[in-house]
Amino acid sequence: MRLGNALPRSSPSLPQLIADKVARGILPSDKSLTLWAGHGSGRPCDACDKPVATTEFEYDLDLGGGLILRFHGACAGFWQSTTRND
Repeated sequence: MRLGNALPRSSPSLPQLIADKVARGILPSDKSLTLWAGHGSGRPCDACDKPVATTEFEYDLDLGGGLILRFHGACAGFWQSTTRND
């Protein structure tokens, strides 16, 4: 095996990453759920896994039972465009 000529693996785009997480059931597929906006908490975005800084808006999706998903604005938009109403 020659590693010197190996092609680098490209990372999936943000829409591809979110669509994959929806398809695998990591993110919900029902966009009728309500998103709430507020100040970033510094916690990781559930879509892209990068922290939502306190200087950014954070979009929270309350799934009930104490489970809250957090998104950057762009990630929330891509999630909404990827999902469907059930």
